[in-house]
Amino acid sequence: MGRHVLLLLTSLLVICVLSEDCSVSILVGGSDRTFTLDMSLSPPGRLAAAQSFASAHGLAEGEGCEGAACVETMLLEAVEATMCARLHGAQEARESATSMAINVDEQGRVTTTLQILSVDPSTRRLPVPPGSRIWVEVGANSRNLLAWTEALCPGNSDVYIISFEPLLAQYASITRSPRHDTLTPLGSTLHSSGHGVSLPLAVSTITPQIDLNVSPLDSCSGTLSPITTLSHNQCTRVSERRRVPSISLYDLFDTLLPENATIDFLKIDTQGSGLDVLASAGSHISRIDAVLIDTQLDSETRLYNGQNTC
Repeated sequence: MGRHVLLLLTSLLVICVLSEDCSVSILVGGSDRTFTLDMSLSPPGRLAAAQSFASAHGLAEGEGCEGAACVETMLLEAVEATMCARLHGAQEARESATSMAINVDEQGRVTTTLQILSVDPSTRRLPVPPGSRIWVEVGANSRNLLAWTEALCPGNSDVYIISFEPLLAQYASITRSPRHDTLTPLGSTLHSSGHGVSLPLAVSTITPQIDLNVSPLDSCSGTLSPITTLSHNQCTRVSERRRVPSISLYDLFDTLLPENATIDFLKIDTQGSGLDVLASAGSHISRIDAVLIDTQLDSETRLYNGQNTC
């Protein structure tokens, strides 16, 4: 049963009931007089339905309402008022939702939407220079090893690096300006000399958000839950579960990379979920030339539930 609107028209008490489908029901004078109108009907069809109902229930008379036409008009006006109330309520809900800068979920997590990058509006793609080799690092942490390595090697000047790090403190450390009194463009990578971007996103088959198990030792944080019986290892402790935005490699190809681009080198360090990250490329996996995944050997003790090993 939906919302109720009470309308007192002439001598008849009309209770309008909002349904979830495209119809409105009103109780006229009592529960034995229920008028349901299909709102997909044309105006003449609605009038005919009201006339039929008024005639069948003897509603041609009433104080201040003389003749069947008056009752039919009353019924249609009640329906119209109810529909207007529903549309107004829906509009208010939309405006309330869009006017809020933050959202607090049932677990008390506060989320928001913010800009993380600027790209050419004509292409809406990353500004990868033509002929560049694309390197991608998933799980850059505060070290951003690919960008650091590229900066040390003059022969890699044609490399464009895309780094992903969802932990904001670590993301801030790889995008900060070398000078404390200057700002850098959104997404700038500390070591890459402008040849790349860093994005505060996780990479996963689960999108557009995923929960991270944040460890006191930041390099141990990841999407997999730790095996808590290994209490001697800091990686098995969780200080909080944090919801972060996420993207798949498939969407990276489809949304941000230049059309038909390939990834020359993909480095993944995501605490045991590397194969899942690679699987997120879907049918685009053939566009990745080389992959390096940080993982453990089968003979080693696993730290996470569902951990990939080799």
